[in-house]
Amino acid sequence: MNNHLIEWALYYASISWHIFPIVSGEKRPLTEHGVKDATTNESEIQTWWTKYPNANIAVACGKESGVYVIDIDVDKEKGGNGWKSLEGLPSMPKTIVQNTPRGGSHLFFKTDDPPVNKNSLLKGVDIRGDGYYVLLAPSENGTGVKYSWIDGQSPSECELAEYPDFMRNIVKPALPTKPALPPPVEVFDRRYSINEDLARAAAYLHECDSAVQGEGGHDRLLWAAVAMIHKFRLSENDAYGLLVNCYNPRCDPPWDLSVPAEEKDFRRKVSEARKLIPRESFDDFLDSPEDAANIDIERIMANHRKRQEDTVQAAKQVHSFGWVGTDSELQKYLTKPTGLLGGICAWINSTAYRSQPMLTLACSLAFFGTLIGRRVCGEDDVRTNLYCIGVAPSSAGKNHAMNKIRQLAYDAGCDDRLGGSKFASDSAIEKRLSENPATLFLIDEIGHMLTSFKTDRTGNKSGIVALLMELYSMANQVYKGKEYATQDQRTLVQPCCSLYGVSEPDRLMQSISSNELTDGWIARCLIFNVGSDMPDGREVVSSLPAPQDIIDRVANWETKIIQPLPSKLSHFMKIKNGKAIS
Repeated sequence: MNNHLIEWALYYASISWHIFPIVSGEKRPLTEHGVKDATTNESEIQTWWTKYPNANIAVACGKESGVYVIDIDVDKEKGGNGWKSLEGLPSMPKTIVQNTPRGGSHLFFKTDDPPVNKNSLLKGVDIRGDGYYVLLAPSENGTGVKYSWIDGQSPSECELAEYPDFMRNIVKPALPTKPALPPPVEVFDRRYSINEDLARAAAYLHECDSAVQGEGGHDRLLWAAVAMIHKFRLSENDAYGLLVNCYNPRCDPPWDLSVPAEEKDFRRKVSEARKLIPRESFDDFLDSPEDAANIDIERIMANHRKRQEDTVQAAKQVHSFGWVGTDSELQKYLTKPTGLLGGICAWINSTAYRSQPMLTLACSLAFFGTLIGRRVCGEDDVRTNLYCIGVAPSSAGKNHAMNKIRQLAYDAGCDDRLGGSKFASDSAIEKRLSENPATLFLIDEIGHMLTSFKTDRTGNKSGIVALLMELYSMANQVYKGKEYATQDQRTLVQPCCSLYGVSEPDRLMQSISSNELTDGWIARCLIFNVGSDMPDGREVVSSLPAPQDIIDRVANWETKIIQPLPSKLSHFMKIKNGKAIS
């Protein structure tokens, strides 16, 4: 068999592997619904690779294709090596294996007892099942290095082995003791704490109905697991630990977890809970007492509005722009968010050389809005797409939050939600959103970029701001893109386009015209100006990755399935030919 991609694609389909096309040299799907479009239909595959002859090939992991993949990665830049993480474990059974471009491998297995999807089961080792995909040989990365089957262990030469049990419940080695971090600055001493979430979840397990044999005991255990995952948004490891220690002793009789079959059945309830959509409201358990601000927010906002009015009037008298500052009391409140957002902000701030909690908040809001985009809306159908701009002097630490968000997105397996750092044209933005409708663009020196739009002689960039304005208002609608003579019109269903950019004050001011103050562009942006103060740099700066709990909770949102509202679903089903939106 030669290396023609279409022949390989048809071969994989012939062995019942469900496949779909990926952007050449990348990992982004070319189809609207990504892995959900995977198929073995020869006609559909012919159509795809006729239209995209250089497209990479991806297989949908899990039950549909009957393959579960252990993904061993080698990341020289970050020092990760999955092979070293596997040292000391039993040898892998002989199975189908391909080499990946960076020196890792994909090991393919079969099983009737699917493993739980897991990012970083061990450092550099991920588990890929239902809802995930991996690229297949002879796909290639951006540098031209190809995926390749190991001699004697290609699909045509080797059988799938059973998924190894020792790769299911691995206890990670304790992390080495690290030097203590410097004490945090009080302004971002967060109110968020995972220990409080665990305590509330444990209290619930002490009160909910216990499992009684002969009285629907398995269903009650499953419901308790659903509560841990969906009520309290715990990771599967934390949920399992609480169920073992706080719930199982109350059951009649308790599961005997020393018996492998019973332990396996007990643990499986947690993985099943992840896939279920709760029928009951959990609102009464979601808000911790700490979520209630212990301040008079109405008084603070009244004072802030008065400052706004005074600043605006002063600016009008001299016919110039004026920055509206944020008083210290309000800033202290805003930079202490709760829940997962608070955890993200606290981690970013604790690793900064110069603490900039307002910029951290701005970047984290844009990221979180993208993470939950197209899944959550307000009572008036308001969506979570945000345009945030951070303003600070040179060398004030403007890029730190962006770099940390990129790291978190990668570690949590949702880096495909991050778009490019520059806009080539409005058409390029449409194309990106057609590939991933929930995208965050992280932009350095956005003031300079906005200015360049106005001086662009090619005309390619002149429509970018107008498009961003339109997309902002179309987050709960269907956006129809430009009509082209040579390619299909792009249709974006409920696009969640968010951006976070940073700029120096003067540069941003120069990029804003008087028309843009009234045409709705600036009104759509949240501008976080930290002023001219330069925080002192710390003597010791931590480069620690995000806490595993935060990574798990972000990953949970990335894979969470939420049933669309019936009214919205029926509306878009008409438009999308009966295909439900994600």
